[in-house]
Amino acid sequence: MAKAYRSKSKLALDVLRAVRDEGEAQTNRVLLRANLSYARLQGQVADLQKKGWIELLPAGDRKAWRLTEEGHRVLRSLEQVEDLMGDFGLPL
Repeated sequence: MAKAYRSKSKLALDVLRAVRDEGEAQTNRVLLRANLSYARLQGQVADLQKKGWIELLPAGDRKAWRLTEEGHRVLRSLEQVEDLMGDFGLPL
């Protein structure tokens, strides 16, 4: 069985960071920044939207997302956990 490249937490962290860094992040920018395939991104975005961490913006024919207030809080918490785990040499 193949080992997963990134944990689900790390994937969520990467997508949340990409959306935060872009402000109003469109699909291509998130794909590049989070280093995901289109299919994998769609699954991640759907999960993050269900949790209320990102929201889809009305942007005509292009999809764009932004972080919600809850998304900002979760991102800060995940970054703190990542830093703490890194201090002990553990991956997120």
